[in-house]
Amino acid sequence: MYAYRTITTIDNNGTLQLETLPFPAGSVVEIIVLANETVNTGYDTNLLRDSVVKYDSPMEPVAEKDWEVLK
Repeated sequence: MYAYRTITTIDNNGTLQLETLPFPAGSVVEIIVLANETVNTGYDTNLLRDSVVKYDSPMEPVAEKDWEVLK
């Protein structure tokens, strides 16, 4: 499958026009339209960025004593 990507803007009347596509005339193509904007979840995703000062034993198991299967 050959993919072609382009970025364009929807017209005021809600239509989209694609021109000069790199496919031969008569080719069957699948069109998928994705909005090019991020979804606002209301959460600050950078809140904890760079907040870790150091790791204490980063390769050691966490809460190993709490696992029932290990008892």
